[in-house]
Formats: sequence, C-alpha cells, structure tokens
Amino acid sequence: MDASRSNGIGGCIANFQFYTGGQLDAGRRSSLSEGVCLGALSAIPLGESKGYRPHNEPQDRLFVIRLSVNTVVAYRNSCPHLGYESAPMAWRRDRYLDGSKQLIKCGSHGALFTLKEGKCIKGPCEGQHLSAEKVTVDKNGNLIWWPHTEESNVMSESVKKILIVGGGFTGMSAAILLQQQGVEVHLVELDKNWRTDGAGITVSGPSLRAIEQIGVLDEFKQYGAICQNVDMFTSNGTHLRQIPTPAVPGSSIVGGGGIMRPVLAKILAERTKEAGVKVLLGHTYDTLEDKGDRVEVTFTNGESDSYDMVAAADGVFSKTRQLIFPDAPTPQYTGQVVWRAVVERHGLERPALFYGPNGKLGFTPVSATHMYLNYTEQQPKKIRMADDQLLPHLKGLIAEFTAPVIEKVKAELNENSSILARPLEGMIMERPWSKGRVLLMGDAVHATTPHLASGAGMGHEDAVVLADEVKAGGTVEDILKRFEDRRWTRCSLIVSNSKRLGEIEQTGGSKVEHMQIMALSMSALMAPI
Repeated sequence: MDASRSNGIGGCIANFQFYTGGQLDAGRRSSLSEGVCLGALSAIPLGESKGYRPHNEPQDRLFVIRLSVNTVVAYRNSCPHLGYESAPMAWRRDRYLDGSKQLIKCGSHGALFTLKEGKCIKGPCEGQHLSAEKVTVDKNGNLIWWPHTEESNVMSESVKKILIVGGGFTGMSAAILLQQQGVEVHLVELDKNWRTDGAGITVSGPSLRAIEQIGVLDEFKQYGAICQNVDMFTSNGTHLRQIPTPAVPGSSIVGGGGIMRPVLAKILAERTKEAGVKVLLGHTYDTLEDKGDRVEVTFTNGESDSYDMVAAADGVFSKTRQLIFPDAPTPQYTGQVVWRAVVERHGLERPALFYGPNGKLGFTPVSATHMYLNYTEQQPKKIRMADDQLLPHLKGLIAEFTAPVIEKVKAELNENSSILARPLEGMIMERPWSKGRVLLMGDAVHATTPHLASGAGMGHEDAVVLADEVKAGGTVEDILKRFEDRRWTRCSLIVSNSKRLGEIEQTGGSKVEHMQIMALSMSALMAPI
C-alpha cells in the first residue's frame, strides 16, 4: 500500500499496515480525537499481543497484535458476547492469543476470533466481531492510538466509586465486574484470612452462565468439574434413567458442574486483586452516613472515606440489613439439615442421585479426583451436633444405600473425613432492597436453600446485573430501581420454590407437584438474567 495515503480507520503510515477487523459498533461515532502514544512497536514480539492502559485503567483498554514486521491489528479489550461489552478479552496482561498464536481467545468466555477480521468462529458470540481500534505507527516507531470521542468515559457518571461490604462470592463477583468497567471499587471483609468454609458446591448451568460472564470459567474448568446430565439410581445401584442437562442460552457450557467452595473463593479472590480492587481485610465499617449526594463511611481501623454507592453483600445475617431495615425478616429454619462430605469419585462420571426408602443421597464431582456427598435429613428441631457425633450419624443415615460405589464411600469415611452438617435456613426480603445510596444484595435479601442448586448462582447473577445497570448509567436511584426490577421476580421465585420443595420432602407430599416445581424453576432459571 502507498505509505503516503491514509483512509481513516483503515489508514496506514510508513510501511505499516493496519487492519480494522470487524466494524465500528452501531452506536459509536466515527470521529477521532487526538492520538495517544502507547509506546514502541518493538515492545511487541512478532506474532505476539500486548494490552494497553493509556489512561491507567484497571484493565487493558485495547490490545495490539503484531502479525508481521510491517503489520499490526488492534481491538478493544471487550468481548461482544450477548452485549456484555464489559467482559474483557484477557484478565492477565498480554494473554490475548490461543496456544497456536493463530487465533484470538476470549479469556472470559473461551470464544475464538480470527486475527485480521476479529470475527468469532467458535463460542457463544459466533459470527460477531470484535470492535476495531485505530492504531498507527509514527516515524519514530511508536504506536499511536486514535480513540473515538466517546471513549473518554465508559462508566456511569453517577457511580464512580463504590464500597462493597463482604468478600464472599457475591461481593467479589461484583467487585471484579465493576472495577473492570472503570469504577473505583473498595471491598471490606471482616475475616482477616478471607476464608470460605464449606465442602463442595453444585453449580447449575444457569449459574455457570453467570460465572462465565464474570470471567472465571477457565479457572472453574481447571480446578472444578464440568459434567453433562444426571444419573438416577435405586439405593442398591440399579440405574433408573439419565436426566439431560440442556444448553443454557447465552452460555458456552452444556450441563452443570461442581467445585470446592474454598477453591472457587480463592479463584475469585485472586481475580479481585488482579482487577485492582482495594481490599481491606480484618475490618468492617463502623458507621454509614448517607448524605444524599454520597455515603460517608468510617471503618473499624479508624479510616474514613466517601462513596457514590455502598453495596452490602454481607451474608444471610447481614449487619447492613439490620442497620437500614431493622424490621426486616430474619432467616428461618426450614426443618431440614444437609449433610456434606468430600470423598473420592470412585469412577463416578457425572452427578448422581440414589433413592432410598427414607431419602435420597447425591454425589457431585468437584474435581478430576473428588466429589462431594450430600444428604438432606428431616429434622424438626434445629440442633447442632458435636464433632465426634458427625461420622457415626452420617454413616447411620446412609446405611440403607447399598450400591457398590456407596459401599466404597462408606469404607472411605473415617475420623479424618471432612463432614459438615448445616441446618437449612432461608428468607426473602420484600422490596425495597435499597435505601438511599445503600443496596443489599445476595444472601442479605434472598437466602435460599440448596434444592435448586442456585444459592451462590443468585449472588453471581446479582453481580452481573449490578455491573450492567451501573454501566447503563442514570442516577443512583434509577440504577438501584432497575437492579431490583430485574432481580425481584427471579430471586423470589427461586427462594419460594426451594422452600416448597423442602416442605414436600418433609411431609411426603405429591411427587407430581415436586416435579412440576422443578420443571418450572429450571425453565425460569434458563431465561436471560
């Protein structure tokens, strides 16, 4: 091409060619502002990629691929999947290519794109294009980025700084998504060691969709387990049928999965720190004062700060709920206790349910080598059992199951096994879930029992929706109303249906009603968030 010519987005300078790849977003103006120097082209090895943060953003704003000595291509660091433009293509610096270096790989969803056109050829956004960025090379060999005029600020004008109370699954997920789209996020967590207790966790397909949108699906696959379908057996191991797990709209995963709770917590914690979130451990807030245009916060370490919004994801026994809604309902015991233990998989390929005379015993793979056992006991009174009683009691509960794999599990269980018994509690708080600039989310407003494998998933979805609405902009009041509008019906349905499933199990109620509720709930969960 003629080195002296320039044709806007497809222009070239000196001997360097620039491929636009794809098209400008429909809503983006084609006018360009002044160029920004990104640094020397020589910093990018041939055949490699490099991300750039021209305004010190918490995540790369764009990335450049050096196709050859004289050819570069540049794209916005944003996956087009389902309009979730806030999902970055890469979470770690400069990791934009697959192993072959012949395709661009989305770190959030695993989608694959061609180098020159930025077209998705595999994944949930197949057929869509990455957003091209104009990059040229000056006479000194420096890369110059020509941002579009609307690129100056992609975050909500009303929420530039937010405090998240609680470093559990919901809080960390919200922190990651908000920080990556340009909001300054602070997170405060009372546990100085940032621990998550518990054994394994079953993750439904719809919940995996949210995990994919948060951008940690690859780590989930690496350290957890993804399985299709569920096997059903009698107590002696006779196979009854296999229940299919259909694809979830908007997800690249067919099926569901499982993972150890502490492992998922570690994945999210590492991603939270990588995103640039300011994390304060071992403390919480002392006071929250909503001043109308901001929330002033003092912390238990004596420090203070002000925020445009506070999002409290501080759990089922939320301190913030008690503070701003002192008459709000508290979690109620449902009459059941769930038993969990981590054991070897013993050849089990996928989740399985064994039906006995007095209950059902379930297993969910949580890694390549282990699975977790779960059994729901009917227990009218809420009791806490001494540690030395856990093993004999659990063995007594599962004694009626004689399938070969369960006999192996019985033999494996011993005094060193990690066994947990948790009373099931739940609650749904009526709207509003916010007061002024303070929002409640996650278990603080919709704590559910595990009958639909959606407790953690509902929190992940809260994070996706909050980030979505903050990005959409408007006043804080508008943002919080839209958040509640999108979450109320879905969350209340899951909490109430989970409670009803537990009641049917306790009373020996209608199996037909149980199946109908399961079908209705799964249909609702499959719908877009």
